[in-house]
Amino acid sequence: MAEEVLTEVPFTLKVEREHSLYSLITANPADKHPFFLKGTIDLIYKKNGTWTIVDYKTDRAKQVEDYEKLQAFYRSQLSFYKYAWEELTGEIVTRDLLYFLEPNKIIAN
Repeated sequence: MAEEVLTEVPFTLKVEREHSLYSLITANPADKHPFFLKGTIDLIYKKNGTWTIVDYKTDRAKQVEDYEKLQAFYRSQLSFYKYAWEELTGEIVTRDLLYFLEPNKIIAN
């Protein structure tokens, strides 16, 4: 049983020029202003002292193999959510999962 369960968790992460994510946000070396990145984590739960993020998806793949393509497509989003949670809370996320509503399938990232 989970120790803590949170749903629809909004967050905003301020990314300054010296932050490791800054170069991923802008390609313009002249940029000096901070960026504010926003997102919403669908589900995050803590079990045995570690966090797991679950991101719900409504995509419907035509073939089973297409789920691998969707997983690759959403990988950066889940990585960002993981990074944001760790940055904002100081706690580690050990797993991140995609949950496709149709066909009721969970895929580990």
